[in-house]
Amino acid sequence: MRPKTTWLCIAAAWLATAVPPPVLAQQSIMLRYRPQPQTRIHTLWWHQGRATLREGAPDVPAIDSIMVETEFLRSLTSSVAEERGDFFVVEVRHDSTRARARPVGGVWRELPGLRQRVTAVRLLVDQRLRVADLQVTAGDSVTLFEIQVLRGFTSGLEFGLPDTPIAPGDTWTADIVLPVAGPDGFGEETPVAQRFVDQPEVIARSTFTVDSLVPRPSDTLAYLTVQGGFVPAVIPLQQEGVQGTLTLTGAFGGSLIWSTGWNAFVAGAFRTRATMAAVEGEGVSVTLRTEASSRFQVRP
Repeated sequence: MRPKTTWLCIAAAWLATAVPPPVLAQQSIMLRYRPQPQTRIHTLWWHQGRATLREGAPDVPAIDSIMVETEFLRSLTSSVAEERGDFFVVEVRHDSTRARARPVGGVWRELPGLRQRVTAVRLLVDQRLRVADLQVTAGDSVTLFEIQVLRGFTSGLEFGLPDTPIAPGDTWTADIVLPVAGPDGFGEETPVAQRFVDQPEVIARSTFTVDSLVPRPSDTLAYLTVQGGFVPAVIPLQQEGVQGTLTLTGAFGGSLIWSTGWNAFVAGAFRTRATMAAVEGEGVSVTLRTEASSRFQVRP
């Protein structure tokens, strides 16, 4: 696993090497996805998370608690198969995942079940990165979480680019739909292994802010900040005939860098916090708090 870094420091250093001095600020730009056919982009994702599972409601002392750390390294590849008018056919492949987990202070152990799993989809995408159609092309039982990751192939988040030119200081809003998944590393014997009645989703009301535009000889970089809050959701639970509900709240924030030359978000980083409070059976309460940091960078 790669060591933890501070947000966009690596990506910013890499991008800065191509910025000629002095750099003149650009007044406005239209963000559009217009790749050349056969364009291929390889993206690496690093993810670190910590989850605390505790018995008891969020506002009462814990009866017992477990803390687990996880680390993931994921590889995705996107290829533009063809252009269809204002749309593009894009094949996105989840190549591999290396993952490990440990109780806080304990010994790391690999999660081998994710290493060999390969999934792929074919997307029909417009110039604002909105997905008009999706077809699964690899993976016998692709989960909603995997599909959502592949749909947001340039940033991990699926949202439409703004419909008007942007300038520093401008903002726009978007509702980002995210699948809800239980954390890895706890094991099947813990209460967190409950099954959802249906695959749940949560909506993140998000605001994007344009921090700056930096023109370069080959392209222009748009530096963006995003802040989102989860719309509180109540999710039904069921396991071995015992029914219950889970209430989810939380927020996330991060930064993104769009390149007009790459026609993609070339780097980004996010931090997420979420609380899941479950009540089941005779009022037994379990609270799961998660904190995670993720970052990505494209590779030639």
